[in-house]
Amino acid sequence: MSWHLSYYQTGDLVSRYDYQIYFEDFRINNEIEVVSRLLTQHNISNITLLNLACGPNAAHSIALVKEHAISYVDHIDINKQFLELNRTHFNATHKHHQAWLDDEKCQYIEMDMQALEQQKTDRKYNCICLFGNSFGFFEHSVNLTVLKSLYQRLDNGGLLFLTVPKYNINLARNKSNPFTFSVNKEDGTVFKSSRTYNKDTQQSDCITEKYINGLLEETTHRSIAIYPIEINEPGKYSYRKFQQLLGFRSVELEKLPHNPNSNGLMMDLDMIVFQK
Repeated sequence: MSWHLSYYQTGDLVSRYDYQIYFEDFRINNEIEVVSRLLTQHNISNITLLNLACGPNAAHSIALVKEHAISYVDHIDINKQFLELNRTHFNATHKHHQAWLDDEKCQYIEMDMQALEQQKTDRKYNCICLFGNSFGFFEHSVNLTVLKSLYQRLDNGGLLFLTVPKYNINLARNKSNPFTFSVNKEDGTVFKSSRTYNKDTQQSDCITEKYINGLLEETTHRSIAIYPIEINEPGKYSYRKFQQLLGFRSVELEKLPHNPNSNGLMMDLDMIVFQK
């Protein structure tokens, strides 16, 4: 089983040390600002929204529903627990949520984004979002396939938003200069993480050690691909290359501000915006 399946699909994510990252208002508000501004700038109305890897917090969908006319909004996540929490949050905040569910204007789908290619659906979207550093968990070819599936679901003129780690900051985090951080829980449990980026493989690897009463209890390994907006090196991937391979009309980078109250990769993110 790949690390992302064991970590995101089968685990109890609510009890994880980094669960709070899904509720960071500073990041969420900045992401919403970019999406809302560009939807308006591109004259995209009657929004058909796909919130992919939606997580437990419905804040993005709630805000976009308030700011724009929405035809329908769908949520996909690999974790059933997260989908139920998202549904509960949305339902408690949006008075028409149950009616939307009944009319299939709002759907919750438990699925690994790798399976998008096999999913049969007539749904098209003019706005697809992967918020909170949810892209790049796989081999480069699989990441490309995920983008291809999203391209196929996107209406002409529609926008695809990816929140991703800042490339230049992570490029400097090699083995001789790892990025380390720790999280201390109220019960005394300590999580110590070390993250390094390999510019040859374009992978950022993270090792996290869990200590209880000072004793090492568990070690987890995670990795994510981090791409630049463009790069002129043979064999390397970039968002410009993905644009050219898949036929997107354009790709742009929207800078997001540093988030000092987060940890790990979530402190320094940007937003990649594709248009079909």
